Amino acid sequence: MKFRIKEKGKSYLLPLEGFKISGIDIRDFLGLELTEEGSNRPMFVIDINLNFEMTRFNQSETLAPYDKEAVKKMIDLIGLKIKKSESSKTGDLYLTLDDGTEINVPDAEYESWHINKIHQERIKNIWVIGGVGMTSYFELNE
Repeated sequence: MKFRIKEKGKSYLLPLEGFKISGIDIRDFLGLELTEEGSNRPMFVIDINLNFEMTRFNQSETLAPYDKEAVKKMIDLIGLKIKKSESSKTGDLYLTLDDGTEINVPDAEYESWHINKIHQERIKNIWVIGGVGMTSYFELNE
C-alpha cells in the first residue's frame, strides 16, 4: 500500500514527504491541503485544532488556528513541500517543510490534529488522529 505508516521507536513516520501545500481550508479547522506532484486536486488535509508552534526563518511563535494572523502565515506556506512528517505515539505532530519551516502541534486533552484523506468532491475520511495522549491511525482503502 502506498500510504503505509511506519513505526520508528517512539514515533510514527507519516508518508507525506513530497506533498505540496496547495491551499488552506478554514471551514471547520485550520487545514493544510496537500497535493501530489503533477496533480491539482488535494489528496489530504491536515486539520489543526489547537494552538501550535511554527518556526520559520529562525523565529518561533505560537499560533492559534482560529486567528486570522495564523491563517495569513499559513497562506505563505502554499507551494512548499513536506520534507519530513511524523507523530509521536503520545499525540504530537511534527512537520518540516522544504524551506526549513517547522510546524509542531502538541498533544492535548482532546484531538489536537487530524490527517484526512480527501475523496471526490471534498468527502473526507479520517486517516490519522493525534491527541488525548496518543496517535491513532486507520488503514486507507485506496
